[in-house]
Amino acid sequence: MKPVIPAQNIKRVIAYIDGFNLYHAIDELNKPHLKWLDLWALSKSILRDREQLERVYYFSAYANWKPASVQRHRIYVTALKHQLVTCEMAISKKRPVLVILAEHNGKVTKKKKPMCIWALAS
Repeated sequence: MKPVIPAQNIKRVIAYIDGFNLYHAIDELNKPHLKWLDLWALSKSILRDREQLERVYYFSAYANWKPASVQRHRIYVTALKHQLVTCEMAISKKRPVLVILAEHNGKVTKKKKPMCIWALAS
């Protein structure tokens, strides 16, 4: 049995999760089952002695231009909320921007690529 630690010696921890970067990092691993990660359990697993998890915040936005993806994302967000994760959802808009892809021997390759603009909803 672990010894009881007096409350004044416990540090409260709040985890802030960037859903966009987390998703793409997991996606690059090519292990889709990890996309259903339990963020509360993950956050708790990295605590040190004398630390207590108070809250977990998840920041993300729905990719409205991908309906199937949005449906799965909504289900995931609902699951997170049931685990007491606070979900801060933003509004995303897909806009084309000019991106320089490569420069070789003085020749620049340019292409319009989509870029997401994120704004927290109030």
